[in-house]
Amino acid sequence: MPVDMLVFDLDGTLLRNDKTVSDYTVAVLRRCREKGILVALATARSHWVAQRIVDIVQPDALIVNGGALAFAKGERVVDRRFSAETTDALLAAIGKCPSLEHITMGTEEGYFVTWEYAKHADHAKAIKTDFSKPLGMRAYKITPSFMDEKDAHRVAALFPECDMTGFTGEKWYRFSPKGADKLAALRAISGKLSIPLDNMAAFGDDWNDLDMIRGCGTGIAMGNAIDVLKRAADQVCLSNEEDGAARWIEAHLL
Repeated sequence: MPVDMLVFDLDGTLLRNDKTVSDYTVAVLRRCREKGILVALATARSHWVAQRIVDIVQPDALIVNGGALAFAKGERVVDRRFSAETTDALLAAIGKCPSLEHITMGTEEGYFVTWEYAKHADHAKAIKTDFSKPLGMRAYKITPSFMDEKDAHRVAALFPECDMTGFTGEKWYRFSPKGADKLAALRAISGKLSIPLDNMAAFGDDWNDLDMIRGCGTGIAMGNAIDVLKRAADQVCLSNEEDGAARWIEAHLL
């Protein structure tokens, strides 16, 4: 099956552990475009926090907020947000959890957090708030950090209209509108660009990449991926620290 589009998760996949994308990887992606292969990014990051990488890679398609917002050739093709009422109710329920540490929230108006970020390019536009008052905004995602995983499941049980996803090795849990995932966003991009899912190759490392790894024509798990993803993938490449995605592309497509 030909590969007409490459789809990359960011953290743990296209990015090294220091959150950089190597010059080698950028050069490989440039060669892909010269060959007519499109490039897409699919990340749980908000569009505010993904912007630095977007500026470097210049993708043909972009999925952010884990699938709640997506663009193809610069045109918005997915926009899935909670209502303002659900957003405020979800924040209130999260705020009552005894093991809560922090909250982040991605909206059209900005990226909101409960602590002062260090001066890092990815978080330069973060807005500090304690979420103590209703904000009246429609969130793409709300991501609390809990010391006790049970709190995440308790909140999820109160809101059947949302999906909850955890991140391996972290205490963060993403709450998003039900069905707003990476594969659903790829289907919208597929329709817009007339590229079948079978002609896409997707790279990932964690739970929120599982559906797109299974749903695309070729699914590649990173060498550092969770075991479930490796078992579901068609192939396993080297780790993100070894530029595994770019090396797989060079070996199989270039």
